[in-house]
Amino acid sequence: MTNGELIKKLRKERRISQAQLAAGISTPILSLLVGEHRLNRVIGLTMAVFIFGNILSAIAPTFFVLILSRIITALVAGITISIAITFATFITPKAKQAWIVSWVFSGFSIASVFGVPTGTWLSSKVGWRLTFWIIAILSTLVLVAFQLALPHDLKQKKVEHFTDQFKILTDKRILLGIFVPVLSLGSVYIIYTYITPILTDSFGHSINFVTIYLVIYGIVSLMSNQTAGRLASKNGFQRIFKFYIV
Repeated sequence: MTNGELIKKLRKERRISQAQLAAGISTPILSLLVGEHRLNRVIGLTMAVFIFGNILSAIAPTFFVLILSRIITALVAGITISIAITFATFITPKAKQAWIVSWVFSGFSIASVFGVPTGTWLSSKVGWRLTFWIIAILSTLVLVAFQLALPHDLKQKKVEHFTDQFKILTDKRILLGIFVPVLSLGSVYIIYTYITPILTDSFGHSINFVTIYLVIYGIVSLMSNQTAGRLASKNGFQRIFKFYIV
């Protein structure tokens, strides 16, 4: 594949970023719509939508339907993570809240270690549709586990107006705090979106090399999340500046 063909392919795949944009826009809106509903019901609904989106991906007859299905899953991804963090902090003693939240985010790293390489390998062997079916099945198991294990009486604080969601952005400390994660996650999603075609089509590496690369990347991310959780529970803010410098 020539560089020109690769660029065209990447531009086409760039449409996938529409799903990530949908997640960013939908999360504060859906959080407002949650109101005072019980969060176990809300997370059950969002997981059901997520499962539907992956089933739609598995049976998508056209590229447009495939992109639409990814947007559907992205719409509920952000709020599902937010609710999961709420549950984590609610059922955990205050001294261990930072540690348990780090485990929630470690789920991304664990998915990188096992899910992404496995999905990449499966897609190359049996096709990408089966991969989405597997995601839908695993998500169904997670949904059942949520309903069995999570408390059923937890509700979020009532928000009167939509603009209340954005009051935290008037705090300069919060803006400074989210600046680094925004840049970090932006770079992470670029890797996930484009690393496979770049390594295979442009550099000529095999899919097995990509799998090993993603496993190593995920292991390092998992170690980083766990280290961050332990630091945060032990006066991490007093030492965080040194780590960011490193």
